[in-house]
This record gives sequence, C-alpha cells and structure tokens, in this order.
Amino acid sequence: MRRFLGLGIIAALGVAGANAQAALPTMDEVLAKYVDGLGGKAAIEKLHTRHWRGTLELPDGTSATLNYYAKAPNKRRYTIEIQGAILAEQSFNGTTGWSNSTRDGLRDLDASELPTERLLADFYSPLNIRKSYTDLVVKGREVVRGAEAYVVEGKQTDGRPRLMYFDVKSGLMVRFVVERDSPDGPLRTDNYLEDYRPVDGVMVPHLQRQESSEFVLVTRLTEVRHNLPLEDAFFEKPVK
Repeated sequence: MRRFLGLGIIAALGVAGANAQAALPTMDEVLAKYVDGLGGKAAIEKLHTRHWRGTLELPDGTSATLNYYAKAPNKRRYTIEIQGAILAEQSFNGTTGWSNSTRDGLRDLDASELPTERLLADFYSPLNIRKSYTDLVVKGREVVRGAEAYVVEGKQTDGRPRLMYFDVKSGLMVRFVVERDSPDGPLRTDNYLEDYRPVDGVMVPHLQRQESSEFVLVTRLTEVRHNLPLEDAFFEKPVK
C-alpha cells in the first residue's frame, strides 16, 4: 500500500510540475505585458530623444555624475564626471563608436564591442526584442529582488546568450544579463532595474545596479527629460 501511495505522490508531483510549466505565458504575452507596463506602444513612440542625469556610485566609494543621452533610432552617448572633470565617456552613432577615458585615452570601439553597443543604443528596444534576438523562449520563473519574474532566454546577433527577467505582476523588466568584450577581455554584467517611475507617460527605472566579477556600479537618476534637441554631430568622435 505504501509503495502505491508513494507512486501516486510521485505521479501527482509530476503532473503538478507539468502543469506549472504549461502555465508559463507565451513569448508574445510576456513582451506585450512589458510594453503595456511601460505605458504602451504609442507612448513609447512619442519619445525621440532622452537625457538622463544622475549619480554613479563607483567601486572605490566615490560618487560621480552621469549624463546619458540617446536619440532615435540608435544613437547614444554618456559621460562620467567627477568634480567637473571627465573620467570616462563613450558614444555610438548608429554605425561606429568611440570611448575616451583617463586610463585608455581616446579610441575607436573595436568590431567585437559593436554588437552589444547596437543593442544598448536601440532607442525603441522594448518594441524590438523580437527583431534584436533569436531563439527567444520563456524558460521559467525566478525570484528577483524578492518578487517572481519570468526568465526569457535568447541570443544576440553575435551568438552570445542574453537573459531577461520580467516581473510577473507588472510585466516590467527587472534584470538583464549582458556579455560583452572589454579592453580586459570578456565581461558579464548582471543589471538590476528598480524604482520605476512615470515620466512623460513612460515608466523609467530610476535605480540601476550593474554587478560583475570586477565591480558593482549603482546609478540613481535625479533628472529625466525627453524630446530635447540633439544634433547627430553630438555622437560623433571628437577631434583630438
């Protein structure tokens, strides 16, 4: 009798596990809820440029000023300053990119860095996930910062894996994992998106944590502005 009861429990657990897996939403449902959670497709498409300003907590305990600029469809630039002096800056003009830092000086981004840069510069990235990644699949659920999230796995155009985590209740992206090349070699960063607030009809995460084997960076936004004039020349490489 005990043997049959044990088999019955095992069978029940198997059915429960299968039902839990079947209960996962489709990829389209996850993406649709994400866009809706942000404010909807129409609200997102009303924005054409953005400027984020905030503080960046560096690994050594100091705090820097971050200015991030983006322009549709695929341009971005950011600067990191301490007491008015530029510590690092990087830009992508839609095709090529460059960086300038106190450590490495002014240099062009190499070919291995560009695929990830294209993804990060996609102004309408929430609307383009299907286009930006291949082999997308909802893998399951995980707890992120105390709340359940759907885990989505895909591949970048360069074949590298990409993981994205979407809050089960709100639909918002709360974590993503990026693998990229750096001057020091391959680098994986776990990015946590928190403190979403509405700005111009779109939800914006005002706190972001970037965690890697080498550093932890915390960005806290203090100002978010959209649709300010930004010339294309702003994203071009400066003359030495």
